[in-house]
Amino acid sequence: MRTLSLDYTPVTILTEPSCDVIVPHMTTNLMSISDVVERSKLSEGGVYQLIREGSLKAVKIGRRTVVKSSDFEAWVDSLDGVGS
Repeated sequence: MRTLSLDYTPVTILTEPSCDVIVPHMTTNLMSISDVVERSKLSEGGVYQLIREGSLKAVKIGRRTVVKSSDFEAWVDSLDGVGS
């Protein structure tokens, strides 16, 4: 991982086998739908259902749908326990 400064805005370059992605530091608080699926153990369709019904907040960045980590945590905190 390398850190560069472009126009005085620090960015992190994450290198994956298929591509180089430049990610501003502020996006580390964003989760992809895959991240939400992995952490919640829900299906991808289930995550999109929560977004459609407004239970989980999400934003579009270009063609990508992302969820703020704080919104994911708020959704988790809002869940009732079994039998509650």
